[in-house]
Amino acid sequence: MVLILAVTATQGRRAGYCTALGFALARAAHVFFSGLGLAMLFTAHPGMQNSIRLVGAGYLLYWAWKINKTTAGSRQPTTELISSGSALGRGLLTNLLNPKAILFCSMLLPQFIRSDNGNISGQFVHLGAVLVVVGLLFD
Repeated sequence: MVLILAVTATQGRRAGYCTALGFALARAAHVFFSGLGLAMLFTAHPGMQNSIRLVGAGYLLYWAWKINKTTAGSRQPTTELISSGSALGRGLLTNLLNPKAILFCSMLLPQFIRSDNGNISGQFVHLGAVLVVVGLLFD
């Protein structure tokens, strides 16, 4: 949320929308990987989960360092405009590497899938669409 707010405040509404769209695309990817059985992979190889956490933390530290470097010594935030593609990519990568989002989709989402309710893939698509659309509207 802070990323979307910061991008929107410094880059404008369009860049904020692109960042939110990147978040939505990452949510869709999380749902897709969850449907492929990411939770089973994490259970079988716990080190993978820690690796994702470390990569995500490293990415956030990189952005914190970059923001601190560009604004160090001045009280004025940077106003260097970024492209829509860059904003979308930043949102996508930030949410793809978000351990909370990965855990939510890989561990929690499958609990709402019921084999007695019919097509499992269809249920993932339906729940995933709801998650992506509601998240995008919220962002």
